[in-house]
Amino acid sequence: MKTRIGKLSLRTRLLLIILLASLPAAGFFALESSRQYKRAYHDAGATLMAIARLAASNQTQVIQGVKDTLLAISEQTFVRRQDRASCRSYLTRLKDRYPAYNNFVLIESNGDVVCSGTPPPQPVNVSDRSYFQTLVQEKRFVSGGYLAHRFTGAPLATFALPLMEDGKLVGAIATALRMEAFSSLAHDVPLPAGASFLISDAYGNVLARQPALPEIIGKSLPDAGMREGLGVRSPQFLEAQGMDGVHRLYAVVPSLYDGKPAFYIFVGIDQAKLANTAKLSLKKNLAVLSMIVLLSIAGTWFLSRRFLISPMRRVIRAAKDVRAGNLKTRTGIDHDTGEIGELAMHFDAMTHALEEREQASQAAQQYIEYLAQHDPLTNLPNRRLLDICLAQLIEQMTTEGKPLIVLFLNLDRFRLINDSMGQVVGDQLLQTVAKRLEFGVPVDASVAHLGSDEFVCVVPGVGRKELSSVARALVSRVTEPFFINGERIEIGTTVGAAIFPEHSDDGTALVRHAEVAMHEAKESRMPIRVFSPHLGAAAGRRRVLETDLRRALANHEFLLAYQPKVDAGSRRIVGAEALIRWQHPEKGLLSPAGYIHLAEEIQLIVPLGEWALRAACFQNKLWQDAGLPPIQVAVNVSAHQFKREDFVETVQRALDDSGLEARYLELEITEGALLQGSHDVLHALRGMGIVLAIDDFGTGYSNLSYLKDLPVDKLKIDQSFIRDIVRDPSDAAVAQAIINVAKSLRMKVVAEGVEDRQTFDILEGLHCDEIQGYYCGRPQLPDEFIQLLRQGFAMPEEDIHIIRAKE
Repeated sequence: MKTRIGKLSLRTRLLLIILLASLPAAGFFALESSRQYKRAYHDAGATLMAIARLAASNQTQVIQGVKDTLLAISEQTFVRRQDRASCRSYLTRLKDRYPAYNNFVLIESNGDVVCSGTPPPQPVNVSDRSYFQTLVQEKRFVSGGYLAHRFTGAPLATFALPLMEDGKLVGAIATALRMEAFSSLAHDVPLPAGASFLISDAYGNVLARQPALPEIIGKSLPDAGMREGLGVRSPQFLEAQGMDGVHRLYAVVPSLYDGKPAFYIFVGIDQAKLANTAKLSLKKNLAVLSMIVLLSIAGTWFLSRRFLISPMRRVIRAAKDVRAGNLKTRTGIDHDTGEIGELAMHFDAMTHALEEREQASQAAQQYIEYLAQHDPLTNLPNRRLLDICLAQLIEQMTTEGKPLIVLFLNLDRFRLINDSMGQVVGDQLLQTVAKRLEFGVPVDASVAHLGSDEFVCVVPGVGRKELSSVARALVSRVTEPFFINGERIEIGTTVGAAIFPEHSDDGTALVRHAEVAMHEAKESRMPIRVFSPHLGAAAGRRRVLETDLRRALANHEFLLAYQPKVDAGSRRIVGAEALIRWQHPEKGLLSPAGYIHLAEEIQLIVPLGEWALRAACFQNKLWQDAGLPPIQVAVNVSAHQFKREDFVETVQRALDDSGLEARYLELEITEGALLQGSHDVLHALRGMGIVLAIDDFGTGYSNLSYLKDLPVDKLKIDQSFIRDIVRDPSDAAVAQAIINVAKSLRMKVVAEGVEDRQTFDILEGLHCDEIQGYYCGRPQLPDEFIQLLRQGFAMPEEDIHIIRAKE
């Protein structure tokens, strides 16, 4: 091989060297084209997602505005007095004032429309409408989605608010937005070239699209493609075919309200265009490479070593630098030196272009980081950046021994203006307010926008003495008239203030104190209010309770009380539920109602639940060792406990340490916790021999069909269905249905909350297995409960005599 190469001419050798040198360049171009496509795909996705998130946020604000409007109507006196004349007049004026709304109606609980801003040509009953059916069933504010007007066929989006009296549904206030409201939102979205924007309701009905396609409004998304985006609860990407047949990359963001998707935002861009851009770039790069190779071959034929080899080596060195990631490298060759100069020129242009793209990518990343810490509407710092800056300022003021004030501003009448004049005007108003605040505070002060109509100003070096003048200056700036689109707008502001270090040395606490003061100022109708300890009394009581809770577990202040469960047929005690009680050193014996939710919030529920589990196991074993009849003791398990990976090991350890057999332990788990947890955990517990019960059944998902998939032994009917079973036949029907389903699945049924003999007899007649409640016995401490175990009964004395007489 060496001999053959040695026989080649110098020009041939140079030709081979250049050809070999061009191969890495070809690979580099291909790699860079692939990277370019990935960057373009990523950048497009980031842009689409940012637009979709913004649109979803705006849509959520629209929903909140609709709900606020319905709430305002529900508070009118004619709603309760059923004054139809006043109602019709009011709703007509309201409809005329807000053209985005098609109509407002007052509905009775049976679906009859009793009052309408636009009188219908004939009586109307909306009980057939899905939004009304959902409202009746769930008794909550409903965003019913798309429907066609009953008489005109006009496309609308419905919303309804229930009217409740004493916990019962007595009617509803409903309205409908015209499609123009959604079209306006779609039109205002700043789409990049070639992108599309679509809004659908929760059922997949199209409400608006940009670019406009009027023929698809109201139509349902097809089963394949974009419909796969329905049901998501968090932003996601979706590659699918649009309703116009174009395959796109979509950013799908649900507009959530009350934790449920009300609308979906689809922002997409043509995938073919992305791919074509990358292919075109690859072709251009390969064309450049081909030209370089051809020029190099020509150069080797005519140029000497001085004019060819040395420049080529410089080009190769530059190519290696670029391949190593140094995009600033250049050949350093004069571009006017023939073909080699032209090669160098194109190479330098290529590296310059790559460098610019890299800089653009870095700029985009910096912009993303900027958005993470700034409000995109006002360009002011958001809460995240405020926390960082406030912590730094507090550290600086501590070092310098100076005070600092935090002013929490809430704009008065902003929501009214935003609803009446439109979101565009509202956004412009917020931007103008932000500029006024920035110019109205001292040079070294900071202004942040927390969202909606809330701003925070942090002024270092200023204390209580100067606070009033600074706050008044800001109030004065905000209350000056605004002129937007030729309209004169006047608003006010309410200011709450907190002072470092007087009120706290923690930034988050200072902002919270200032907000508390602001709310107090609103209630007292004062423009400015400074925080004082009594304003935070409620927060203080919570902190004291939190401290007491943490201390109580360490000081063994918790006790277990046991409420008996009796067999409905024999009336004998067959089990007990262990209930936590807190022996507070100052307040005495406390039930969980006052502290259990706080224990969950501060993550104390897990160690507290584990203590209750172990204490119940040990107590039950002590009773058995004392020769008392063995019973099952039920322990409540929180969702936080059930979802822990070591829960099964924790239960096994409690049984092993206490020596209690697993069959005498019953775990009561709520429906929600069961569905959130793993079925593997349930099977593991069941395999140990532990009795599993669904607690408070009927108050959660209320879906009986899922029971067949759960390895549980008992259903515990919630006391809300038991309490009125004597007077309410529907409660008896629900209880009978639950018992029938449980029996068909070979499960036992426990009824809790039984307080009298009549309720007991009804449940016995329904073939309920076990009864629990004050009629059978109140929760008692272990020393008292042992007496019940000895006699075997836990019911009123006269009933016990009757039972013994039967025996």
